[in-house]
Amino acid sequence: MIGRRSSRLGDCGFSLLEAVIAAALLLVVVTSTAAVAAGVSHAGRRAESRMQADRALAAVIARLEGLPFCATAMPSTSAGVGAGATDLVAAVFPHAGGGTDSQDARFVATDSGGVRAGSFVTRFEETGADITCVARFSDSVGGIPLGPSDLSGWDVFMSDRVPAPVLVVEVTAACRRSTSSGRLTRIAAVDLTPAPAPTASVTP
Repeated sequence: MIGRRSSRLGDCGFSLLEAVIAAALLLVVVTSTAAVAAGVSHAGRRAESRMQADRALAAVIARLEGLPFCATAMPSTSAGVGAGATDLVAAVFPHAGGGTDSQDARFVATDSGGVRAGSFVTRFEETGADITCVARFSDSVGGIPLGPSDLSGWDVFMSDRVPAPVLVVEVTAACRRSTSSGRLTRIAAVDLTPAPAPTASVTP
């Protein structure tokens, strides 16, 4: 009786080989589940980054679209430049090499890093995204952008008119590994072309 009972218990148990196989299968399941969870998490972060870049791009383009093309009188005496500008030209193309360049705002005199000569590059941060604006003047929509020689001497604080009636701004928003790009084309209407700033009269 005792021997037969012991035999039945052995039949209901697991051998060492079966235990090893079961452990291996469990490890595979756990590893696969972890990989799937990591993939979902990565995809979620990427989607969040893309949405953040999209929001920043939309905000920048909306702000630039809301600015007047240029100052009503030139040379400008009050408009700031960059983020503090009160018009589009001062915000994205304040000078053509005659002003002070910086790492975040510079005139491109020769083709560099995929940026055409005659462009002005501005960089800043918008709601956690890195923004790059590349602005170019052109005589017409779809026309050839002005080169450095065409822009020689241009400065928003010294020139009495803008170099050309069309300004094209390529805007890129980068957030981690996600980027969004857009283009803004503005045309200065004939009746909005700035007149020279009034000069003080001197009475002898």
